[in-house]
Amino acid sequence: VLPGAEVSAETIIFELSNPELVQQSEDAQLQLKTVMANFRTKKAELESNLLQSESALHRSESEFKQAELAAKIDRQLYDRGLEAKQTMQRSSLKYEQLKAQFKLEKKRFAIAQESLEAQLSAEQNRVEQARARMELLASQVAGLKVKAGYEGLLQRQTLKEGQQVSVGQSLAQVVN
Repeated sequence: VLPGAEVSAETIIFELSNPELVQQSEDAQLQLKTVMANFRTKKAELESNLLQSESALHRSESEFKQAELAAKIDRQLYDRGLEAKQTMQRSSLKYEQLKAQFKLEKKRFAIAQESLEAQLSAEQNRVEQARARMELLASQVAGLKVKAGYEGLLQRQTLKEGQQVSVGQSLAQVVN
């Protein structure tokens, strides 16, 4: 746009270049994609582990309930004189053992759930951090396009092609 031209607020007067900033912005976009892929992989892995833990919990509960039933039946048979004391004691011992195992599996499952939530939260924070960095750099790249800012007449341009600029330097003047 040359001096004397009418401009709107969105008219781009100059387009500055900063190859290093553009490269950083592109790197940040790729980094975000990588972090998001890592998040999805981690989530799938953690959910799979949680399902395995839940399966072990259900299996343990089933074995515990079966042992509980067997212990009750053996106790009743023993009380009627139809079962040996050793058989009743063995099934009672197995019941107690599986009861303890079931309690441990419940704790393990609860810990797996908490771990999943904590690890996913940490991964989500990495995604948000990468997204914020990418958005910041994208905003800075977009800022390389110098717009008029308001409607008027472009009165002067102080910048020549290839010239370096510094922060706060006056580049052009637009008047109403």
